[in-house]
Amino acid sequence: MRGFTVGLAFLAGVLNFLDNWTTWVCLRDPVMVAKWGIIEVNTLAEWTFGLMGLEWGLVFEYALTLGALAFIVKIGYLGDRTKLCVLGVLCLAAGAAVLNNFWIITELGLLSSWFDGA
Repeated sequence: MRGFTVGLAFLAGVLNFLDNWTTWVCLRDPVMVAKWGIIEVNTLAEWTFGLMGLEWGLVFEYALTLGALAFIVKIGYLGDRTKLCVLGVLCLAAGAAVLNNFWIITELGLLSSWFDGA
């Protein structure tokens, strides 16, 4: 069960990284944000970005997430099923955010300039 818990925590970390990357792609250009009305729906993340800036806010959030994942894996008084449930919810939430962000990226063509050579 320990291997599955570590694997699920790793997946949650990868999905959170992808969430942060797709969030950066969506919010990095203030002109596009204003033009299309793109917003960060997580009010805590929006507050952090306002306080630290987008890039440092994402780094800070990722560091907190990795710390939380390590804590969940290492904590002794939580049962394996509880850990798997918490990690599963984290994976589902991060996966949903990635899918939503990727949909926005493709609908608005936010990566097209990278592939067009512009």
